Amino acid sequence: MENPSMPIKEAVLAWVFVLVLPELFGLLVARFALSHGIGKPHVIGLASMVIASTRLPLIVYTARAFKVEAASLIYKPLPGIPQMILLAVFIVAVAVIDYLATTIISNGSYKPQLAEYKYYASHGILHLFPFQLIYYFTEITAVNLMYLLAKRSWTLLSSPIIAGISFVILTWALPHAFTKGVKVSIYASILAILLYTGYEATGSPLTPIILWFTVLLV
Repeated sequence: MENPSMPIKEAVLAWVFVLVLPELFGLLVARFALSHGIGKPHVIGLASMVIASTRLPLIVYTARAFKVEAASLIYKPLPGIPQMILLAVFIVAVAVIDYLATTIISNGSYKPQLAEYKYYASHGILHLFPFQLIYYFTEITAVNLMYLLAKRSWTLLSSPIIAGISFVILTWALPHAFTKGVKVSIYASILAILLYTGYEATGSPLTPIILWFTVLLV
């Protein structure tokens, strides 16, 4: 257990540096680009590129500063065969829940997200689509770091796991209410529970990453 006098300091700092700051920087770049006549589709791709390229080194630096191995945010340890079976169950559950949630949020209509591939293809900017994928990858890796730090340094209801999930809900899921609406924030909160229950069930940080991309594709 970390110093009880500052139970959540590391996780809060990680949230600021690896999640909030890159987003703010990307927003500033996007507004600057729009003010100079660059079209919205290109601006969205540019913002994703800026955020991803900013966030990735910040994740590495912050993890190192707080003595977290970078590999433990992505794939270490890999799930074994029993854990892979559990992972498959979680993938199906998340896919079904995402389908239902998307139908409710969109008032009955459903279209696969495909990680926003259709948007990039329809605007002829597929060369920027890889940056969107990297953006999503760095986002979930940043959340993995926040979860691990919160779980390591804080307890809630005598449980580090509950503390970690609660921190992810408060700092990642609920803020979606300001950017995408209340329904999305509620769904993101449910998703946070699923992602990190899956993490604990399989013991691998790869699980939230796979489940996150399942959501993005469904």
